Amino acid sequence: MNARMRQDLLADAAAKSQAHPVEVEPALARDMRQYWVHAWTVYAVVLVIWITVTGVLVLSHPAASALIPTVSSTPQSTTSPTATEPTSTITPPASNGASDSPTESQKAAELTGISLVPAGPITVVRGSEKQFAIDGQFSDESSKPLTEGAEWTVNPGKHLWVSDQGLVTTINPSSIVEFAASDSDQEVITVTVDGFSDSATVRVVPRTLVALTIRQTPTFPPRLGPLVEGDGATFTAHGTYNDNTTNVVEDVTWDSTNKSVATINPGGELVALATGSTDITATSAGVTGSLPVMVESAIVVSPGQKLVEPPPNPPTNDVE
Repeated sequence: MNARMRQDLLADAAAKSQAHPVEVEPALARDMRQYWVHAWTVYAVVLVIWITVTGVLVLSHPAASALIPTVSSTPQSTTSPTATEPTSTITPPASNGASDSPTESQKAAELTGISLVPAGPITVVRGSEKQFAIDGQFSDESSKPLTEGAEWTVNPGKHLWVSDQGLVTTINPSSIVEFAASDSDQEVITVTVDGFSDSATVRVVPRTLVALTIRQTPTFPPRLGPLVEGDGATFTAHGTYNDNTTNVVEDVTWDSTNKSVATINPGGELVALATGSTDITATSAGVTGSLPVMVESAIVVSPGQKLVEPPPNPPTNDVE
């Protein structure tokens, strides 16, 4: 307020109270201080009430209650005359009615069965090995290989032995007498894991020859073109067995289907006699292999030198 208004108020207050303006001014200042103290007190109370109400409204919202755990103080009763101490209990967020027990998908899958791989019946060639594996089936409909906790057995164990890792081998193959053609002895391999078992029937058969391939032994220097009259060549027989192995077969019987063209001795050495064609055969253990051989005529152009006209499609001399 301005000075003129202040003077008017003082004069009016003095007239009404019948006092001098000089005495009224200190009283007015005192009243003004009391007014401002009262006003600030009311403002502070209103501010505290507003903050409290706002906080209650925020905390009562569902989203806020899910994020902020409720903390309550529960005093513990005791028979002791000493003062009790409150304990704090923290309530976890609500689970929307879901059960606290683990669901089926959260439980560990349990073994429900096993299978041998490969499944029987199978054949094992004497002197070879066969590796078995275990496939486990579980309660969640999954499956996976099992490598531990397996117990392997073989019955009767006459021809086979099985390791702790499922590797099946024949017993002393060099000391076993050759099987007869009617031999039907079988072995049963069994594996057990956690009370579940599976078996496979295994038959041990002798190693047998299944095919013969005749090959001409390379010469040095290498021969160019087909054989000609008077030439010689050496052949070997290579056997393939039922265990997919191969090796040179020594005990074979050699023959030539046209001995007027070429002859071959028991050691596989051939002599070309005349122009023409013949089949060289090798037989062992009832298995026969053959190889066609062509003999061309030689054209003498000078003493000690031969010239041959090669056929349009010369044979390879290396067939099964």
